[in-house]
Amino acid sequence: VSFGTGAENVEFGVDGMRTNIVPRQGGNGFHGAVLLSFADSNFVGNNLDSHLASVGFTVPESLNKLWDINPTVSGPIKRNKLWYSSSFRYWGVDNTAPIDYNTNPTALASTYVPNAGKPAADPGTVWDVTSRVNWQIDSKDTFAVWMNQQIRLRPFFGITNGTTTPEASQVDRFPSYTYQGHWTRIQNSHLVLDAGYEYFEMQHQDRYENQALWSTWCYENVFTPPKAPPAYFAIKDSATGISYNSSAACGNDFTNNQEYIANAQYVTGAHVFKVGMSLWKADSLIPSLPLGYASYTYLNGVPNSVTLTLPKAEEDKINADIGIYFQDKWTIKRRLTVNYGVFRAL
Repeated sequence: VSFGTGAENVEFGVDGMRTNIVPRQGGNGFHGAVLLSFADSNFVGNNLDSHLASVGFTVPESLNKLWDINPTVSGPIKRNKLWYSSSFRYWGVDNTAPIDYNTNPTALASTYVPNAGKPAADPGTVWDVTSRVNWQIDSKDTFAVWMNQQIRLRPFFGITNGTTTPEASQVDRFPSYTYQGHWTRIQNSHLVLDAGYEYFEMQHQDRYENQALWSTWCYENVFTPPKAPPAYFAIKDSATGISYNSSAACGNDFTNNQEYIANAQYVTGAHVFKVGMSLWKADSLIPSLPLGYASYTYLNGVPNSVTLTLPKAEEDKINADIGIYFQDKWTIKRRLTVNYGVFRAL
């Protein structure tokens, strides 16, 4: 991994910090490794005392367990020709949230009644698979494919603030997929050709805790919103600041983009010339459907106000973002190098 903070190559088009990650690749020998880690509540202290309990701090946030499972393996598919490298990682944490479960959730309750002594759980997991295959086509050409799939899940997203009950939190799911292909040809000792393609897709899904609402009041229904009201609504009590009954809306942030790159590099004497192009396309859709188009504010269990919200679906699209560049690295003396170039965005 390398980082750059300035004076980057002109091919990037814009300034800013750059991170270059060289993924693991296989070889002619089989190799593997496993990383395991685990901790539970026995590894955590607790500073709750009688004074803190007397002023209302009765549910301290604490660790139930955390874990990390990470095996990797690499080796040849065909010696001296085709290699693979793959890794899997599953890690997560389960904390106790600083709020108790509601004794009467999702039943048009006028107030939140905590189930004393039964603090809510706040688990979170990440599932990740990464694979790479390298193919030595011939003495000049190589081709590599890299794939990554990751899913992050928070079943009770939002309850760590201590003012959102479990039934009013959200099922937060964050799947992403990346696929890359890269071809390199070493034409001779002076000329190197490069081309690559990447597809990236990501979603940020926020759903209600009650799965019965998913088929009628979630973002998939934003273009055909229901007319009949739901059995209950989202409520926030302004006296306590606690939200209960349900979350206010179900939404998604869907994004996908594609990038094509190609370049040629020519090395001669004191100069390293490089010319290339990039093409980037992107599409995003952000639908959101509020539960019953309304959320209520209560004051000590009595309705105080209502907020009405309409469904929405924002869409953005970039058909083509094209960049063409030329650059040269000129070594004038052993201690003096000049980098210059031109970038044109279309």
